[in-house]
Order: sequence, then structure tokens, then C-alpha cells
Amino acid sequence: MNEKQILEFCLTHGITVKQFFIVYTTSRRWKGYAQEALQFFKSEPWTEDEVRDLLEKKILISSDGSCYYLSLKVNSEFSQSGLQDQEMGEELWQAYPATFPLTGGGNFNARTTKGLGKEVIISEYLKRIGNKPEKHLQVMKVLPRYIKMVQAGKINGHSITDFIKDEMWDTITEPMETEFKPKFGTDI
Repeated sequence: MNEKQILEFCLTHGITVKQFFIVYTTSRRWKGYAQEALQFFKSEPWTEDEVRDLLEKKILISSDGSCYYLSLKVNSEFSQSGLQDQEMGEELWQAYPATFPLTGGGNFNARTTKGLGKEVIISEYLKRIGNKPEKHLQVMKVLPRYIKMVQAGKINGHSITDFIKDEMWDTITEPMETEFKPKFGTDI
């Protein structure tokens, strides 16, 4: 999400930007980003009132009724909204290799944003997949095959920017291994 989307999200749900980040980091904690979330909470401690407000709006759920960080979880209905979009883009970013091998040896930076910034790249990805979780799942299913093909030298690697711009996930439809297997015993 970019700044404008975050502000719209806050206005839509009647929360402050700080509360948004409480919700966002709580969501990220459950996705395996516990250290990042803890760093945020140490640098920006919240008040009990801020958390109670989120609990009353049913944005957060507490397993024991307290405002204690480890008992908090994002309501599944709420996480299906804008937070999920950002998580899809972040998941692609994290899964995409930092580097790819060059044909003549060496590596190139595959996660380059070409000066656009990570948020712009993620936003473009979400636009290209129409913010559809099912399309994102398709991309994430194809990505390991694409990476394997690049690492095996069967196709050239692309920067994440070009991977998104060219919608490379649509070109990798079948495993490369099956495309070139000789078909012995087949009559012509």
C-alpha cells in the first residue's frame, strides 16, 4: 500500500495511522515477521485505548481479552481487505531471488526496482493481477518453476520489475522438462 491507500484505509475504517500500523504489524507477526513487529512496538508503544478501540471495532481479536501484543490477532474479515493486497505483493517480493546468474558468469541484481521503489513495484504487481488472490496464487505456483528454469540456463532471468511488467507468469505454463522429452515408441 502506498501512503494514499493507507490514509484511505484509515479513513474507511475510522482508525489512526498509528492504529493501522498496529494492525499491519500484528498481521505480519502471524505471517512470520515477529521480529519486525516487536521492533515497531518497542519504538512506537501503543496505549491501551488505541488497542481497545481496535478490539471494539472488531478489527483485532484478543485470545484472552487483554491488549497484550501476543494475544492479539487480526480479524479474518478485516484482513481480507486492503492488508491482504499488500501481503500478496510482499510475498512475491520475498520469494523473488535477489540475484540471477548471468550467461557469461557472475550474477545480476534481480530484485532491482529500476529507481521506482519497492512500493511502486508491488502496486504495479497488484494492478497486473487485478488484486485477485487466486491470480496471486497462480503466480506463486509458477514462480519456483521459473526460478528453476533460469538457474538451469533454459531461459534468461529478468528483474522483478520486468517479470511484473511483462507478466512472465503467463508465459511459464508447463514444466520445461516435459516439453523436450523425446517421445519414443510413437508412430508418426
